[in-house]
Amino acid sequence: MTTEDRCLLDYEAGSKYLGIQVGTLRKWVSARSVPFVRINSRLVRFVYKDLVDFVESRKVNVEGTKR
Repeated sequence: MTTEDRCLLDYEAGSKYLGIQVGTLRKWVSARSVPFVRINSRLVRFVYKDLVDFVESRKVNVEGTKR
């Protein structure tokens, strides 16, 4: 695992990577829909590698359509 993989992202950087609004990421954390690290009762961070894996796990494989 590289140093970049272990990098901790805040809400701003995490939402930018995912291409979503910060408010949406906050809702996902509240619903526990996305992996996160709670540093203390108020501080939340995201491990870069976890977000990469999160996106990869939601990838939809599309097969060619037949006509």
